[in-house]
Formats: sequence, structure tokens, C-alpha cells
Amino acid sequence: MKPQAALKIDYSPFEKYTRDGVESIKNEWIIAYRRIAESDPAKREQCAFLTDRIERAAALFISRYVEPVGSDAISHDDYYYEWLEEVKQEQNDTLDGDFPLGNEKDMKLASSCFSVWELAMLQMGCEDEIDAVRYAEYVRRRKAGSE
Repeated sequence: MKPQAALKIDYSPFEKYTRDGVESIKNEWIIAYRRIAESDPAKREQCAFLTDRIERAAALFISRYVEPVGSDAISHDDYYYEWLEEVKQEQNDTLDGDFPLGNEKDMKLASSCFSVWELAMLQMGCEDEIDAVRYAEYVRRRKAGSE
């Protein structure tokens, strides 16, 4: 999963991202995980895992799009870029997991209609506590728009 998907950032190469902006998004996730862990001690370990994951996602996003290494942009070696893409893919793969919304496709779909708090709840298996009416409305509008 790309770090922007894990963080719920609608990435555009034409937008300017700041470290503070990414840190703010990361902190929103961490606060959500802490709230869940505080309300249900049985979920603390999973929340700690997801907190670590979101911190890694933020660090990757910052290193790629906010403060990229200058040497990445000046190489004329095609093999270097192939290697760099392999490294990025390996890093992205570390953000995937065997938990709800643990893959990029599911996360992108859910991110379009749920808040960070609701996404964290879904990841923790608390889907019965989410207001599904809004999601049903989203699906209805998409179907109406495609017909």
C-alpha cells in the first residue's frame, strides 16, 4: 500500500505538501488508535501495531514527497530507477497487512466515504459502531451517477 493511501491523503503531484500537514494527519490517526485502545484494552496490541504502521507511512510520505533526497532526481542510470522502484515497492508492501483495510484497494474505497476515526474503527473490527447510512448514501449516489 502506498503511504498516501495508508494516511488517507488524496495525493496529487501538483500539490505542495508540508511536514506539518503530514504530521497533523498522522496525529489524527494516532489519536483515533489511542481512543480505541483506551476504550477497549483487548485492542491495545493491534492499536500499537497500527500506530507504528501509520508512523512509518508518514515517514515514507515525507521522504518521498515533502523532503525528497536530491540525488534521486539527478541520476541518468535506468537501472538506478528500476532499483529505486523496487525499493519503494518493498517499502509499500510493509504497509499492507492482514487486518481490515489492510490493502490499498480496500483502503482507497473506504477512504472516499469514511473519516479517519471511522477508518480506524473499521481497522479495529468495530464496524458495528459505524454509521453505515452515510456509506449507503455514497453507494447509491455512485450507482445513480454510473447509470
